[in-house]
Amino acid sequence: MCVCVCLCVCTFQVLWRNQLRGVFAIWEKATQNALLFKEPAKMEGKGLEMGPVDSFVYQEMDRTWRLVSTLKKSLEDLDSVLYKTGILTSQIESDGKDLLQGKVPWQWAKLWWGPEEPKAWIREVIMRKIALHSWIERAQGGNLLSTPLRLGDLFQIKVFLNSLRQQTARLAKVPIGELELFCTLEKTSLPASAVLQVEVTGLYIQGSCITNGQLTPIRSTSSPSLSVVPNCRIAWIPAQNRKDETKSPVLALPMYFMGNREELICELGMPCPVGFKRPCILAGTALFISASM
Repeated sequence: MCVCVCLCVCTFQVLWRNQLRGVFAIWEKATQNALLFKEPAKMEGKGLEMGPVDSFVYQEMDRTWRLVSTLKKSLEDLDSVLYKTGILTSQIESDGKDLLQGKVPWQWAKLWWGPEEPKAWIREVIMRKIALHSWIERAQGGNLLSTPLRLGDLFQIKVFLNSLRQQTARLAKVPIGELELFCTLEKTSLPASAVLQVEVTGLYIQGSCITNGQLTPIRSTSSPSLSVVPNCRIAWIPAQNRKDETKSPVLALPMYFMGNREELICELGMPCPVGFKRPCILAGTALFISASM
């Protein structure tokens, strides 16, 4: 009887080790970066003195730290069972079975609903934890909004945009409800009412491309599904200052988090010839934060 139990345990360990090798390899490589386990900087009682944007960055880092801590414990528990003498609990078994089925374990997914594939999910979390240290450093130096920002470094992009809206309302001394999001590919096109603006980098577009500063059709069937959008600038401006978009060469494009188009972030206006607006819409043109599908 004991021999049968031992054989079953050994077989289970060998099977799980083989099938989860890729997951552990990604994590092991990531642990070589000291920033992954560097504890987030504290606001140290300065929360009331900070602007909405800086406060958001610290809160985002705290959220990311909780995600990394959960991921670390989960994988260490699995490692203990598969390679050492750890006890197989119901939680470890549940996490392992989800990973074997190519699913993100629920105790991870409930903290962030990201890519459905586990290895992609892990990579995205690791990338954000490391990238956010740069955001913290720039916030501490007072120059966060003066350098290009990659929205893909964040988990809560809508919250970031809202914090930018709040800070703009304070600076412009206008009701927050009167502000609308404005986007341009040219810095010189920013209206004078844009008291706070951010240069955004790392966006993608599907369905059309951007050539010479405006939306154009995709000319080749061999072109990639997603293409990179040139750096653009976004700002919250009073609604009364916006031009009539039906008469201006601008088309509001939906911006999604990933290629599955499940999470809509906002709409950004892109320069578009009037005659191309309808074909652009029919092509399902959209912007994306992440290249993950």
